[in-house]
Amino acid sequence: MTRVLILAAMDIEYQFLYESLENIEERHITPWLMGHDGYLSGIFVTIMKMGIAKVNAAVVTGLALQSHDYDLVINTGVAGGIDTALEVGDVVMSDMVTYHDVDVRAFGYVLGQIPGADPIFHSPNRRFLSNYMRGLDCEREYQVVSGLIVSGDQFIGSAEQLHQIHQNFPSALAVEMEGAAVAHVATLFEVPFVVVRAISDKADGQAPMTYEEFLELASRRSSQIVRELLDVASQKSS
Repeated sequence: MTRVLILAAMDIEYQFLYESLENIEERHITPWLMGHDGYLSGIFVTIMKMGIAKVNAAVVTGLALQSHDYDLVINTGVAGGIDTALEVGDVVMSDMVTYHDVDVRAFGYVLGQIPGADPIFHSPNRRFLSNYMRGLDCEREYQVVSGLIVSGDQFIGSAEQLHQIHQNFPSALAVEMEGAAVAHVATLFEVPFVVVRAISDKADGQAPMTYEEFLELASRRSSQIVRELLDVASQKSS
């Protein structure tokens, strides 16, 4: 039976998925960490709230993967759009993830690479991702695309920050605060992962205001894509 771990940083991202769960049971990992087991599209899932930023994401991902065997990790939520072709409400699925705020180039590593780790964390093979993309509903008012997502411990909300990330990672589509940490830990546990993020802002000088205005819309759309992914997975496993 396929088992999927779904991780969200914030309550609003978590809530939309929780409302869709069937046969809900609490899962206690530690005295301070609890999630919910249930079924989405006939697939067993555990949903957990990580908290914001990389340390919280890494700790919760590691504890969850240590407590139970999962076949896939999905990190869902919102992100700032870097690619100018993306609009608020569009959804980005990772085929690659890296850190934008790690720099150990003085010792021969590439930008974004933590010593001892891969420079880029790859989501399940491209065939896997393209199969899922083809299975998604195409009749929608927003884009669903795949590409590079970068993560760091900053909310990117100025033109200067955005320009720097553009320079360092010209192919990046979106920026957020947890995905690379989730991907890093999932890779260590040898569990496939995918990061699904809806664009809540354009990571520019208007980002704080745009983020607050469109957080609910973006959270709803990212959770919708997660449910569609599970629908496709359920059909392929039946």
